[in-house]
Amino acid sequence: MRLEDIYFQNSWWDLKENIENDRHINIFNQCQFKYYPDFYKMIDMEKTGIYTLRGPRQVGKTTTMKLLIRKLIHQDLDPSNILYLTLDNIQDKEELIETLKNWILLRQKANSGRLYIFLDEISFINNWQTAMKYLTDINLLSQSFVLLSGSSAYDIKKSSERLPGRRGAGDDYIQLPVSFKDYVQGSHSVEINKLKIADILNLSESELKLLTFEYGKYQVDFTFYCQSGGFPKVINNYIENNMITEEVIKIYEDFILGDIERFSKSRFTLIELLKKIPDIVGQQFSWNSLNNELNSISSSNTVESYFQILGMNFIIATLFFLDPSKGSIKPKKQKKIYPLDPIVSNVIERLSSKKINHGNYMESIVLENLLQFSSRKTEGLNLYYGPYYWYSQKKKEIDFLIEQSSELYPIEVKYQTNINKSDYATLTRNFNKGILLTKDTTFKDGNVVGLPVFLFLLLI
Repeated sequence: MRLEDIYFQNSWWDLKENIENDRHINIFNQCQFKYYPDFYKMIDMEKTGIYTLRGPRQVGKTTTMKLLIRKLIHQDLDPSNILYLTLDNIQDKEELIETLKNWILLRQKANSGRLYIFLDEISFINNWQTAMKYLTDINLLSQSFVLLSGSSAYDIKKSSERLPGRRGAGDDYIQLPVSFKDYVQGSHSVEINKLKIADILNLSESELKLLTFEYGKYQVDFTFYCQSGGFPKVINNYIENNMITEEVIKIYEDFILGDIERFSKSRFTLIELLKKIPDIVGQQFSWNSLNNELNSISSSNTVESYFQILGMNFIIATLFFLDPSKGSIKPKKQKKIYPLDPIVSNVIERLSSKKINHGNYMESIVLENLLQFSSRKTEGLNLYYGPYYWYSQKKKEIDFLIEQSSELYPIEVKYQTNINKSDYATLTRNFNKGILLTKDTTFKDGNVVGLPVFLFLLLI
Protein backbone atom coordinates (compact mmCIF):
# COMPACT_ATOMS: atom_id res chain seq x y z
CA MET A 1 0.00 0.00 0.00
CA ARG A 2 1.28 3.45 -0.89
CA LEU A 3 2.45 5.56 2.03
CA GLU A 4 0.19 8.47 1.08
CA ASP A 5 -2.84 6.14 1.18
CA ILE A 6 -1.95 5.10 4.72
CA TYR A 7 -1.56 8.71 5.85
CA PHE A 8 -4.83 9.65 4.15
CA GLN A 9 -6.69 6.96 6.12
CA ASN A 10 -5.09 8.08 9.40
CA SER A 11 -5.48 11.85 9.33
CA TRP A 12 -5.41 12.01 13.14
CA TRP A 13 -1.65 11.36 13.03
CA ASP A 14 -1.15 14.98 11.96
CA LEU A 15 -3.82 16.51 14.18
CA LYS A 16 -5.98 14.56 16.61
CA GLU A 17 -8.98 16.83 15.92
CA ASN A 18 -9.01 15.47 12.36
CA ILE A 19 -10.97 12.45 13.59
CA GLU A 20 -14.02 14.73 13.64
CA ASN A 21 -13.59 15.29 9.89
CA ASP A 22 -13.57 11.59 9.13
CA ARG A 23 -16.34 10.71 6.66
CA HIS A 24 -17.94 8.04 8.84
CA ILE A 25 -17.80 10.21 11.97
CA ASN A 26 -19.28 13.12 10.00
CA ILE A 27 -22.19 11.01 8.76
CA PHE A 28 -22.74 9.60 12.27
CA ASN A 29 -22.81 13.08 13.80
CA GLN A 30 -25.41 14.21 11.27
CA CYS A 31 -27.70 11.22 11.80
CA GLN A 32 -30.89 11.75 13.76
CA PHE A 33 -30.72 8.19 15.10
CA LYS A 34 -27.31 7.45 16.61
CA TYR A 35 -26.58 3.88 17.62
CA TYR A 36 -23.72 2.64 19.78
CA PRO A 37 -23.69 -1.18 19.59
CA ASP A 38 -23.07 -3.31 22.67
CA PHE A 39 -19.63 -4.19 21.35
CA TYR A 40 -18.62 -0.50 21.42
CA LYS A 41 -19.75 -0.20 25.04
CA MET A 42 -18.21 -3.40 26.38
CA ILE A 43 -14.89 -3.88 24.57
CA ASP A 44 -11.79 -3.27 26.69
CA MET A 45 -9.14 -1.95 24.31
CA GLU A 46 -6.47 -2.13 27.04
CA LYS A 47 -6.48 -5.93 26.74
CA THR A 48 -4.05 -7.01 24.04
CA GLY A 49 -5.25 -9.60 21.57
CA ILE A 50 -6.77 -10.23 18.15
CA TYR A 51 -10.51 -9.52 18.07
CA THR A 52 -12.97 -9.96 15.21
CA LEU A 53 -16.14 -7.99 14.53
CA ARG A 54 -18.50 -9.66 12.08
CA GLY A 55 -21.91 -8.78 10.73
CA PRO A 56 -23.80 -8.05 7.51
CA ARG A 57 -22.52 -5.42 5.13
CA GLN A 58 -23.80 -1.88 5.69
CA VAL A 59 -24.69 -2.61 9.33
CA GLY A 60 -22.20 -0.01 10.60
CA LYS A 61 -19.04 -1.97 11.47
CA THR A 62 -16.73 0.66 9.95
CA THR A 63 -18.53 3.38 11.89
CA THR A 64 -18.09 1.34 15.08
CA MET A 65 -14.35 1.14 14.38
CA LYS A 66 -14.13 4.90 13.82
CA LEU A 67 -16.08 5.56 17.02
CA LEU A 68 -13.64 3.36 18.94
CA ILE A 69 -10.73 5.28 17.41
CA ARG A 70 -12.37 8.54 18.45
CA LYS A 71 -12.81 7.17 21.96
CA LEU A 72 -9.09 6.36 22.16
CA ILE A 73 -8.13 9.81 20.90
CA HIS A 74 -10.42 11.45 23.47
CA GLN A 75 -8.55 9.49 26.15
CA ASP A 76 -5.44 11.51 25.19
CA LEU A 77 -3.57 8.52 23.82
CA ASP A 78 -0.92 9.25 21.22
CA PRO A 79 -2.90 9.29 17.93
CA SER A 80 0.21 8.03 16.10
CA ASN A 81 -0.26 4.70 17.92
CA ILE A 82 -3.63 4.12 16.21
CA LEU A 83 -3.65 2.55 12.75
CA TYR A 84 -6.74 2.11 10.57
CA LEU A 85 -6.60 0.36 7.20
CA THR A 86 -9.37 -0.57 4.79
CA LEU A 87 -8.14 -3.71 3.11
CA ASP A 88 -9.80 -3.46 -0.30
CA ASN A 89 -6.63 -1.63 -1.44
CA ILE A 90 -4.20 -4.33 -0.24
CA GLN A 91 -3.49 -7.10 -2.73
CA ASP A 92 -2.54 -10.09 -0.58
CA LYS A 93 -1.32 -11.31 2.78
CA GLU A 94 2.30 -10.54 1.90
CA GLU A 95 1.50 -6.87 1.34
CA LEU A 96 -0.51 -6.85 4.57
CA ILE A 97 2.41 -8.33 6.51
CA GLU A 98 4.86 -5.83 5.03
CA THR A 99 2.59 -2.84 5.72
CA LEU A 100 1.91 -3.82 9.33
CA LYS A 101 5.49 -4.84 10.05
CA ASN A 102 6.90 -1.52 8.83
CA TRP A 103 4.42 0.53 10.85
CA ILE A 104 4.83 -1.52 14.05
CA LEU A 105 8.65 -1.38 13.88
CA LEU A 106 8.49 2.37 13.31
CA ARG A 107 6.29 2.85 16.39
CA GLN A 108 8.43 0.50 18.47
CA LYS A 109 11.49 2.56 17.57
CA ALA A 110 9.66 5.57 19.02
CA ASN A 111 9.08 3.61 22.28
CA SER A 112 5.37 4.07 21.86
CA GLY A 113 3.94 1.38 24.15
CA ARG A 114 0.56 -0.15 23.34
CA LEU A 115 -0.58 -0.03 19.71
CA TYR A 116 -4.12 -0.09 18.36
CA ILE A 117 -4.68 -1.66 14.94
CA PHE A 118 -8.02 -1.58 13.10
CA LEU A 119 -8.22 -3.64 9.89
CA ASP A 120 -11.48 -3.17 8.01
CA GLU A 121 -12.96 -5.92 5.78
CA ILE A 122 -10.24 -8.46 6.49
CA SER A 123 -12.14 -10.97 4.32
CA PHE A 124 -10.73 -9.24 1.22
CA ILE A 125 -7.34 -10.82 2.05
CA ASN A 126 -7.07 -14.52 1.27
CA ASN A 127 -5.54 -16.48 4.15
CA TRP A 128 -5.31 -13.39 6.34
CA GLN A 129 -5.01 -15.72 9.34
CA THR A 130 -1.55 -16.69 8.06
CA ALA A 131 -0.49 -13.05 8.17
CA MET A 132 -1.76 -12.62 11.74
CA LYS A 133 -0.11 -15.88 12.80
CA TYR A 134 3.23 -14.79 11.36
CA LEU A 135 3.14 -11.35 13.01
CA THR A 136 2.19 -12.97 16.33
CA ASP A 137 4.93 -15.60 16.07
CA ILE A 138 7.63 -12.95 15.52
CA ASN A 139 6.27 -11.09 18.56
CA LEU A 140 5.14 -7.94 16.76
CA LEU A 141 1.57 -8.02 18.10
CA SER A 142 2.35 -8.77 21.77
CA GLN A 143 1.59 -5.18 22.84
CA SER A 144 -1.26 -4.53 20.42
CA PHE A 145 -5.03 -4.40 20.46
CA VAL A 146 -6.04 -5.68 17.00
CA LEU A 147 -9.60 -5.45 15.69
CA LEU A 148 -10.50 -7.12 12.40
CA SER A 149 -13.88 -6.54 10.76
CA GLY A 150 -15.58 -8.62 8.10
CA SER A 151 -18.94 -9.48 6.59
CA SER A 152 -18.81 -13.26 6.68
CA ALA A 153 -18.89 -15.61 9.66
CA TYR A 154 -16.80 -18.06 7.66
CA ASP A 155 -13.64 -16.26 8.75
CA ILE A 156 -14.56 -16.61 12.41
CA LYS A 157 -14.36 -20.38 12.10
CA LYS A 158 -11.06 -20.18 10.24
CA SER A 159 -9.53 -17.75 12.74
CA SER A 160 -10.29 -20.12 15.62
CA GLU A 161 -8.82 -23.04 13.70
CA ARG A 162 -5.67 -21.30 12.40
CA LEU A 163 -4.78 -19.06 15.34
CA PRO A 164 -4.89 -21.46 18.31
CA GLY A 165 -3.30 -19.91 21.38
CA ARG A 166 -2.20 -16.79 19.46
CA ARG A 167 -5.06 -14.38 20.05
CA GLY A 168 -4.31 -13.24 23.60
CA ALA A 169 -7.47 -11.91 25.21
CA GLY A 170 -9.04 -11.59 21.75
CA ASP A 171 -12.55 -12.86 21.04
CA ASP A 172 -15.16 -12.89 18.27
CA TYR A 173 -18.07 -10.45 18.24
CA ILE A 174 -21.12 -9.97 16.03
CA GLN A 175 -22.78 -6.66 15.12
CA LEU A 176 -26.34 -7.31 13.98
CA PRO A 177 -29.06 -4.81 13.05
CA VAL A 178 -30.55 -2.74 15.85
CA SER A 179 -33.16 -4.56 17.94
CA PHE A 180 -36.53 -2.93 18.50
CA LYS A 181 -35.63 -2.40 22.16
CA ASP A 182 -32.39 -0.63 21.23
CA TYR A 183 -34.24 1.43 18.62
CA VAL A 184 -36.73 2.69 21.22
CA GLN A 185 -34.05 3.28 23.85
CA GLY A 186 -31.91 5.21 21.38
CA SER A 187 -34.78 7.22 19.93
CA HIS A 188 -36.31 8.25 23.24
CA SER A 189 -33.25 8.22 25.54
CA VAL A 190 -34.96 5.77 27.89
CA GLU A 191 -33.81 2.62 29.66
CA ILE A 192 -36.20 -0.35 29.60
CA ASN A 193 -35.58 -3.14 32.08
CA LYS A 194 -34.65 -6.47 30.55
CA LEU A 195 -36.71 -9.46 31.64
CA LYS A 196 -35.91 -13.14 31.32
CA ILE A 197 -38.53 -15.32 29.63
CA ALA A 198 -39.18 -17.08 32.96
CA ASP A 199 -39.87 -13.70 34.58
CA ILE A 200 -42.39 -12.81 31.86
CA LEU A 201 -44.16 -16.15 32.34
CA ASN A 202 -44.37 -15.50 36.10
CA LEU A 203 -46.13 -12.15 35.70
CA SER A 204 -49.82 -12.00 36.53
CA GLU A 205 -52.38 -10.96 33.93
CA SER A 206 -52.88 -7.60 35.66
CA GLU A 207 -49.10 -6.99 35.64
CA LEU A 208 -48.96 -7.87 31.94
CA LYS A 209 -51.80 -5.49 31.13
CA LEU A 210 -50.15 -2.74 33.16
CA LEU A 211 -46.96 -3.19 31.08
CA THR A 212 -49.04 -3.10 27.89
CA PHE A 213 -50.54 0.20 29.00
CA GLU A 214 -47.21 1.64 30.20
CA TYR A 215 -45.36 0.87 26.97
CA GLY A 216 -48.29 1.32 24.59
CA LYS A 217 -46.87 4.70 23.57
CA TYR A 218 -44.14 2.83 21.66
CA GLN A 219 -46.55 1.06 19.31
CA VAL A 220 -46.04 3.83 16.75
CA ASP A 221 -42.30 3.15 16.94
CA PHE A 222 -42.98 -0.52 16.23
CA THR A 223 -44.95 0.41 13.10
CA PHE A 224 -41.94 2.45 11.96
CA TYR A 225 -39.49 -0.35 12.85
CA CYS A 226 -41.50 -2.92 10.88
CA GLN A 227 -40.93 -0.78 7.78
CA SER A 228 -37.35 0.38 8.36
CA GLY A 229 -35.84 -2.63 10.09
CA GLY A 230 -32.70 -2.35 12.16
CA PHE A 231 -29.91 -1.25 9.81
CA PRO A 232 -28.92 2.24 11.07
CA LYS A 233 -28.43 3.56 7.51
CA VAL A 234 -31.97 2.50 6.59
CA ILE A 235 -33.47 3.83 9.84
CA ASN A 236 -32.01 7.28 9.19
CA ASN A 237 -33.01 7.15 5.53
CA TYR A 238 -36.60 6.38 6.57
CA ILE A 239 -36.60 9.16 9.17
CA GLU A 240 -35.44 11.69 6.56
CA ASN A 241 -37.72 10.59 3.71
CA ASN A 242 -40.63 8.77 5.36
CA MET A 243 -39.69 5.88 3.08
CA ILE A 244 -36.67 3.85 2.02
CA THR A 245 -35.25 5.55 -1.06
CA GLU A 246 -34.30 3.75 -4.26
CA GLU A 247 -30.65 4.66 -3.71
CA VAL A 248 -30.52 2.90 -0.35
CA ILE A 249 -32.43 -0.16 -1.57
CA LYS A 250 -29.93 -0.46 -4.43
CA ILE A 251 -27.00 -0.39 -1.96
CA TYR A 252 -28.41 -3.42 -0.15
CA GLU A 253 -29.39 -5.22 -3.33
CA ASP A 254 -25.84 -4.83 -4.64
CA PHE A 255 -24.22 -6.30 -1.54
CA ILE A 256 -26.66 -9.23 -1.39
CA LEU A 257 -26.02 -10.15 -5.02
CA GLY A 258 -22.37 -9.14 -5.21
CA ASP A 259 -21.11 -11.10 -2.21
CA ILE A 260 -22.11 -14.45 -3.71
CA GLU A 261 -19.49 -14.14 -6.46
CA ARG A 262 -16.70 -13.98 -3.87
CA PHE A 263 -17.59 -17.60 -3.10
CA SER A 264 -17.44 -18.70 -6.76
CA LYS A 265 -21.21 -18.91 -7.03
CA SER A 266 -23.51 -17.67 -9.78
CA ARG A 267 -25.41 -14.39 -9.45
CA PHE A 268 -28.02 -15.72 -11.88
CA THR A 269 -28.62 -18.82 -9.76
CA LEU A 270 -28.83 -16.71 -6.60
CA ILE A 271 -31.49 -14.50 -8.18
CA GLU A 272 -33.49 -17.59 -9.14
CA LEU A 273 -33.26 -18.78 -5.53
CA LEU A 274 -34.25 -15.39 -4.13
CA LYS A 275 -37.31 -15.34 -6.37
CA LYS A 276 -38.56 -18.50 -4.62
CA ILE A 277 -38.03 -17.17 -1.11
CA PRO A 278 -41.35 -15.25 -0.73
CA ASP A 279 -43.15 -18.58 -1.25
CA ILE A 280 -41.27 -20.39 1.51
CA VAL A 281 -40.51 -17.80 4.23
CA GLY A 282 -41.63 -19.35 7.51
CA GLN A 283 -42.71 -22.58 5.78
CA GLN A 284 -41.26 -26.05 6.34
CA PHE A 285 -39.31 -27.28 3.34
CA SER A 286 -36.35 -29.47 2.37
CA TRP A 287 -33.37 -28.70 0.16
CA ASN A 288 -34.56 -31.44 -2.15
CA SER A 289 -38.12 -30.08 -2.51
CA LEU A 290 -36.76 -26.63 -3.33
CA ASN A 291 -34.28 -28.08 -5.82
CA ASN A 292 -37.15 -29.76 -7.67
CA GLU A 293 -38.70 -26.34 -8.31
CA LEU A 294 -35.54 -24.76 -9.75
CA ASN A 295 -34.15 -25.06 -13.26
CA SER A 296 -30.57 -23.81 -12.91
CA ILE A 297 -29.48 -25.99 -9.96
CA SER A 298 -28.50 -29.59 -10.45
CA SER A 299 -28.65 -30.95 -6.90
CA SER A 300 -30.03 -30.36 -3.42
CA ASN A 301 -26.44 -30.09 -2.16
CA THR A 302 -25.99 -27.03 -4.38
CA VAL A 303 -29.18 -25.48 -2.98
CA GLU A 304 -27.90 -26.08 0.54
CA SER A 305 -24.51 -24.54 -0.30
CA TYR A 306 -26.16 -21.30 -1.46
CA PHE A 307 -28.16 -21.03 1.74
CA GLN A 308 -25.05 -21.81 3.78
CA ILE A 309 -23.35 -18.80 2.17
CA LEU A 310 -26.43 -16.59 2.64
CA GLY A 311 -26.36 -17.58 6.29
CA MET A 312 -22.62 -17.04 6.70
CA ASN A 313 -23.05 -13.59 5.12
CA PHE A 314 -25.87 -12.70 7.54
CA ILE A 315 -28.57 -12.40 4.86
CA ILE A 316 -30.93 -15.38 5.28
CA ALA A 317 -31.48 -17.28 8.54
CA THR A 318 -32.03 -21.05 8.46
CA LEU A 319 -33.85 -22.60 11.41
CA PHE A 320 -33.52 -26.27 12.31
CA PHE A 321 -35.89 -28.67 14.02
CA LEU A 322 -34.97 -29.30 17.67
CA ASP A 323 -35.71 -32.59 19.41
CA PRO A 324 -36.38 -31.41 22.99
CA SER A 325 -36.06 -34.92 24.43
CA LYS A 326 -32.47 -35.17 23.18
CA GLY A 327 -31.58 -31.49 23.24
CA SER A 328 -30.19 -31.65 19.72
CA ILE A 329 -31.19 -30.54 16.24
CA LYS A 330 -32.13 -32.83 13.36
CA PRO A 331 -30.38 -31.30 10.32
CA LYS A 332 -32.00 -33.80 7.95
CA LYS A 333 -35.50 -32.74 8.89
CA GLN A 334 -37.29 -29.90 7.16
CA LYS A 335 -35.98 -26.38 7.69
CA LYS A 336 -37.46 -22.90 7.81
CA ILE A 337 -35.87 -19.73 6.47
CA TYR A 338 -36.33 -16.03 7.17
CA PRO A 339 -34.69 -12.89 5.77
CA LEU A 340 -32.54 -11.20 8.42
CA ASP A 341 -34.24 -7.81 8.28
CA PRO A 342 -37.05 -5.88 6.51
CA ILE A 343 -34.53 -4.30 4.10
CA VAL A 344 -33.52 -7.82 2.98
CA SER A 345 -37.20 -8.72 2.61
CA ASN A 346 -37.66 -5.50 0.61
CA VAL A 347 -34.87 -6.45 -1.81
CA ILE A 348 -36.23 -9.99 -2.21
CA GLU A 349 -39.75 -8.72 -2.91
CA ARG A 350 -38.42 -6.35 -5.57
CA LEU A 351 -36.35 -9.05 -7.27
CA SER A 352 -39.19 -11.58 -7.23
CA SER A 353 -42.16 -9.22 -7.78
CA LYS A 354 -43.87 -11.14 -4.96
CA LYS A 355 -44.95 -10.09 -1.47
CA ILE A 356 -43.97 -12.09 1.60
CA ASN A 357 -47.03 -13.17 3.59
CA HIS A 358 -47.60 -10.57 6.32
CA GLY A 359 -47.75 -13.12 9.13
CA ASN A 360 -44.44 -14.65 8.03
CA TYR A 361 -42.98 -11.15 7.63
CA MET A 362 -43.81 -10.46 11.29
CA GLU A 363 -42.25 -13.79 12.27
CA SER A 364 -39.01 -12.67 10.58
CA ILE A 365 -38.99 -9.48 12.67
CA VAL A 366 -39.49 -11.55 15.82
CA LEU A 367 -36.65 -13.87 14.83
CA GLU A 368 -34.32 -10.92 14.16
CA ASN A 369 -34.85 -9.90 17.78
CA LEU A 370 -34.49 -13.47 19.08
CA LEU A 371 -31.01 -13.91 17.60
CA GLN A 372 -29.63 -12.68 20.93
CA PHE A 373 -30.54 -16.13 22.30
CA SER A 374 -28.20 -17.98 19.93
CA SER A 375 -25.53 -19.60 22.09
CA ARG A 376 -22.91 -19.41 19.31
CA LYS A 377 -22.73 -17.38 16.11
CA THR A 378 -19.72 -18.96 14.41
CA GLU A 379 -22.08 -20.19 11.68
CA GLY A 380 -23.65 -16.79 11.05
CA LEU A 381 -27.38 -17.20 10.47
CA ASN A 382 -27.15 -20.97 9.99
CA LEU A 383 -28.80 -21.41 13.38
CA TYR A 384 -27.35 -24.69 14.61
CA TYR A 385 -27.19 -23.16 18.10
CA GLY A 386 -30.64 -21.59 18.19
CA PRO A 387 -33.18 -20.23 17.94
CA TYR A 388 -34.86 -23.42 16.74
CA TYR A 389 -38.35 -24.52 15.76
CA TRP A 390 -40.41 -27.65 16.44
CA TYR A 391 -43.30 -29.66 15.06
CA SER A 392 -45.16 -32.73 16.25
CA GLN A 393 -45.83 -35.97 14.40
CA LYS A 394 -49.22 -34.47 13.54
CA LYS A 395 -47.39 -31.46 12.00
CA LYS A 396 -48.49 -29.07 14.76
CA GLU A 397 -45.76 -26.43 14.76
CA ILE A 398 -44.11 -24.07 17.25
CA ASP A 399 -42.56 -21.10 15.43
CA PHE A 400 -39.54 -20.68 17.71
CA LEU A 401 -37.80 -22.47 20.54
CA ILE A 402 -35.24 -20.51 22.50
CA GLU A 403 -32.96 -21.58 25.31
CA GLN A 404 -32.32 -19.39 28.31
CA SER A 405 -30.71 -20.46 31.60
CA SER A 406 -30.68 -24.08 30.33
CA GLU A 407 -34.47 -24.01 29.90
CA LEU A 408 -36.37 -24.27 26.60
CA TYR A 409 -39.19 -21.80 25.92
CA PRO A 410 -41.66 -22.12 23.03
CA ILE A 411 -42.83 -18.96 21.24
CA GLU A 412 -45.70 -18.83 18.77
CA VAL A 413 -46.52 -15.81 16.60
CA LYS A 414 -50.19 -15.10 15.79
CA TYR A 415 -50.17 -11.54 14.50
CA GLN A 416 -53.92 -11.12 14.57
CA THR A 417 -56.51 -9.33 16.68
CA ASN A 418 -58.84 -12.21 17.52
CA ILE A 419 -57.23 -14.86 19.70
CA ASN A 420 -58.79 -18.08 21.00
CA LYS A 421 -57.54 -21.19 22.83
CA SER A 422 -56.89 -23.09 19.61
CA ASP A 423 -54.17 -20.54 18.74
CA TYR A 424 -52.06 -21.71 21.67
CA ALA A 425 -53.27 -25.29 22.10
CA THR A 426 -49.94 -26.66 20.80
CA LEU A 427 -48.06 -24.65 23.45
CA THR A 428 -50.25 -26.03 26.22
CA ARG A 429 -50.50 -29.62 24.98
CA ASN A 430 -46.83 -30.19 24.17
CA PHE A 431 -44.88 -27.84 26.45
CA ASN A 432 -47.37 -26.85 29.17
CA LYS A 433 -46.08 -23.28 28.88
CA GLY A 434 -45.10 -20.69 26.35
CA ILE A 435 -45.56 -17.23 24.91
CA LEU A 436 -48.11 -16.34 22.25
CA LEU A 437 -47.22 -13.15 20.38
CA THR A 438 -50.26 -11.28 19.14
CA LYS A 439 -51.10 -8.06 17.36
CA ASP A 440 -52.74 -6.30 20.31
CA THR A 441 -54.05 -8.89 22.81
CA THR A 442 -52.68 -9.37 26.34
CA PHE A 443 -53.74 -12.32 28.51
CA LYS A 444 -52.58 -15.12 30.79
CA ASP A 445 -54.07 -18.61 30.70
CA GLY A 446 -52.32 -21.03 33.02
CA ASN A 447 -48.66 -21.15 31.99
CA VAL A 448 -49.28 -19.43 28.66
CA VAL A 449 -48.76 -15.68 28.33
CA GLY A 450 -50.16 -13.69 25.41
CA LEU A 451 -48.45 -10.40 24.57
CA PRO A 452 -48.43 -7.93 21.68
CA VAL A 453 -45.26 -8.43 19.62
CA PHE A 454 -44.06 -4.88 20.27
CA LEU A 455 -44.23 -5.36 24.05
CA PHE A 456 -42.42 -8.71 24.04
CA LEU A 457 -39.57 -7.27 21.95
CA LEU A 458 -39.26 -4.37 24.37
CA LEU A 459 -39.04 -6.66 27.40
CA ILE A 460 -36.46 -9.23 26.25
